[in-house]
Amino acid sequence: RWAGQKEMEPFEKDKDGVWLIHNLQEFELMRDLVNSGQGTYAADPYLLCSNIYGEGAAWNAPIGTDQTPFAGRFEGFDYTIDGLVMTGSPYQGIFGVIKEREVKNLQTINLSTDGNALKAGGIAAVNQGTIDKCGSGLNVGTSPFIHGNEIEDTEEYNNRINAKSLAGGVAGENIGSIRNSHSNALVRTEEVQGQAGGITGKNTGSIENGYNTGRVDAQ
Repeated sequence: RWAGQKEMEPFEKDKDGVWLIHNLQEFELMRDLVNSGQGTYAADPYLLCSNIYGEGAAWNAPIGTDQTPFAGRFEGFDYTIDGLVMTGSPYQGIFGVIKEREVKNLQTINLSTDGNALKAGGIAAVNQGTIDKCGSGLNVGTSPFIHGNEIEDTEEYNNRINAKSLAGGVAGENIGSIRNSHSNALVRTEEVQGQAGGITGKNTGSIENGYNTGRVDAQ
């Protein structure tokens, strides 16, 4: 590196030092930086600045692991993450492990898991922090909705959360707090002793002011 050259930032920050996420590529980079354990990325604040359309893209690892949990703040600003296929990880969700801090104002639709995860959720596989004002899936009892420029059947765009052991519309396992959140997702576990729930498959934390309208199946 040239002497005195400023190191490039991975993506844009606002005036308060919050990382700004605009698209899938930046979201994937955020995940990789958090999971790397480098610097302070796992504890930094992030702001979603637009909807993210995965269009069937593979989400091969969630944000936050047992070794490097997500311990920052993520503000979804009521934007939607749409169309990711979660695969290849024992924890499947947008987030893998949330610890201490919070994820809020985030919506997810048209997500699916591969059925091989131990724990899976429409927002997180494991929540040890706070999930607030988040939504998973679409209410299939409502009228068709506008997706891009097309009128679509809501059922086709619902979340499908399938895991071996613990599956939840919002979180596979909740050890922290889930507040003001809801799920319309289709939730299922595959193993005989698997636990599935509309909000969470297993709860040893707290759930406040939440509701579920989705179908839940447990073997």
